[in-house]
Amino acid sequence: LELEVKLSEADNKMLRAKLAGDLLVYSWFTRDNDNARIEHRNELAVRIASALELGSSERSLIGALKVGEKPLAPFHWELEYPEVFRSGGFSVVVGNPPFAGTNTIIQGNQPGYSDYLSRVLCDGDAGRADLVAFFFRRVFTIIKGGDVSPGTCCLIATKSIRQGKTREAGLSWIRQNGGLIYDAQRRVAWPGSAAVVVATVALSKGALACDPKIDGKRVKRINSFLLDADIEKTPSPLKANSGQSFEGFKIYGSGFIFEDENIAATSLKRMQEIFDLSPVSRERVKVYVGGEQLNSQPVFKPERYVIDFDDMSLQQASAHKELIDIVRLKVKPERDVCNRPKRRENWWQYAESFSGLRRALAESDYALVASRAATKYLSFSILPSNYIFSVSLVCLPKSNYARFAVLQSGIHEVWARLFGSSLGDQLRYTPTSCFENFPFPTLSEELEIIGKEFSEFRNMVQTSLNLGPTALLNAVHDPNNHSTLVVEYREKMRTLDEAVLGAYGARTIALEYEFVGDFMDEDMPGEVRYTFAEATKEAIL
Repeated sequence: LELEVKLSEADNKMLRAKLAGDLLVYSWFTRDNDNARIEHRNELAVRIASALELGSSERSLIGALKVGEKPLAPFHWELEYPEVFRSGGFSVVVGNPPFAGTNTIIQGNQPGYSDYLSRVLCDGDAGRADLVAFFFRRVFTIIKGGDVSPGTCCLIATKSIRQGKTREAGLSWIRQNGGLIYDAQRRVAWPGSAAVVVATVALSKGALACDPKIDGKRVKRINSFLLDADIEKTPSPLKANSGQSFEGFKIYGSGFIFEDENIAATSLKRMQEIFDLSPVSRERVKVYVGGEQLNSQPVFKPERYVIDFDDMSLQQASAHKELIDIVRLKVKPERDVCNRPKRRENWWQYAESFSGLRRALAESDYALVASRAATKYLSFSILPSNYIFSVSLVCLPKSNYARFAVLQSGIHEVWARLFGSSLGDQLRYTPTSCFENFPFPTLSEELEIIGKEFSEFRNMVQTSLNLGPTALLNAVHDPNNHSTLVVEYREKMRTLDEAVLGAYGARTIALEYEFVGDFMDEDMPGEVRYTFAEATKEAIL
């Protein structure tokens, strides 16, 4: 009872200080830009006493923020634990942060919450980091520093903690600011009912008298990639890869498209009627390729087409009367209300000129394309360069089978999954983080032959089994699938990987494969992968 009385007295004494802290948070979330927030904070500073009074409008609004569908409950660490911070911070923190990607953070919280985490907690450098990065970073700021008696923390995370923007905002920042990772378990089966695999990371704010360990093995150091390597930064773009990769065309208007069963598009029957009436119109209609179609068909077969006036003037485009009439009817109304003047004024053209992509495609016979949306597998396809590739695709013109061999290999996938971003178990392949910084080996004649053989074999298997790329890879990554063609496909993967390693002069690396996944339920297709063992990945990286 005596302690309860003391706690109540302490809470009463701290109430106004906590409310003042709440006001700072309230000021952020009730204003939508920095100037308005600064102005509002200055106003509050002038009338802070009245703003903190019971019954004030500010007190009422603070209370409203703390309840409702998406409540905000500020927690002021220094005010809650003043005796801890008088001694420099916590000695130990352990925790199991909730998992949430960028979209979940945005959808599950007040408007502006994601921006608050990035700009206030992380000085604006967090990008599209998962929520776990902010927990790591916040915890690091509240533990003791120094080499005499450094604070430590250990948090549970997912594999994203060592990948992409989440790594950069979390562990990379911590390492750059004096943090040392002294223990990392990269794959731990969750002991509870959820069939998932987690990672644990222990770090200190200063030197500890212990040997660092990765997965129970002693190492020299642990970097933010959770590897024993003296590397911290994301690799920079390489000059040799400049101008080699592009995002696909953003057409900005479904009315450009010919497709059946799409009310916003025009039917394929009508397209054929236009061709019969005006054969020259064929020049301005091209095959349109999207990621879902690319990954689902055993053999690519055009299903959609798109009107493409390129950089033609309206007068030039009007020479194709039937086509311009469609665009005027189905695209112009949407463009008329667009905020960007160029898109309003040039309503018959795509959203951007894409001159670099068009020039590169014009100089090529074929292009390598892959989905840049979140997908289970990294799968490149070789298609004619005169197609229009949608914005959901990464497009690599000027490619050959040797480049295909490297990009389709497990070696490149290890790179892409580490430096790209992910959504759960799915990879987002982006040119800047996965391709532009990737060091290619010499693209030899041997790689050209191996790449062509692998492509032809894959096409044969997809045709024989009537499976698209995703369905085929579901079978390849299924540990219970021992069919002849699937087993042979795995062997071809090894042959491809060995050839690519050979091009790097690294044939001494032992290629070990295993079935492993972030989800332990092997009945879930696509969640368990046939991939390199962890030691092989480390050697490759």
